[in-house]
Amino acid sequence: MKKFLILIFILLLASTVYGADCTNDDTRTCADAKASLDFVDAITVSAADINTHTKTRTKCIPMQHMTALNTNVIFGSVGYATTVVKAWCKCQGTCTTAAEISFETAGSVDMTTSDALTCALLAETVEEGDGLETFTGDNTLAAYETLLFDVDNTPAPTTDNYEICVEYTID
Repeated sequence: MKKFLILIFILLLASTVYGADCTNDDTRTCADAKASLDFVDAITVSAADINTHTKTRTKCIPMQHMTALNTNVIFGSVGYATTVVKAWCKCQGTCTTAAEISFETAGSVDMTTSDALTCALLAETVEEGDGLETFTGDNTLAAYETLLFDVDNTPAPTTDNYEICVEYTID
């Protein structure tokens, strides 16, 4: 509400200067008022641009003691139709054999990634092919549909800790 009142004040001030006092003899006042109006327009555009970027979300979950027996583990769901864009994974511990993760929907639809998702070491920066994979197909979820994951190998040791993350957009 405060921002709205400030915006109204700026508009009233600019329209007073621009409308009442703007004559051919008063060029500086006209230019200043026009600049004020242009500034207000720029704020409006910026606010709209910001709103378009809020559709991307990230969700991460911690996991301990992962084994090949971890199949159809619930990752979570959201109340909107979504497109899962990327997944990444980090391993904390010795990570002699890091976990390989795959995803699917609760309806048993396998979600395809560009390559197998193998977890990176905690200290490493994830990048495509090293702890980070992009989804390439069957990557949509209906509102409230649950995303599941499987551990596709036998991680060692089982005492390592993991963080599994996905980036998704709200459709």
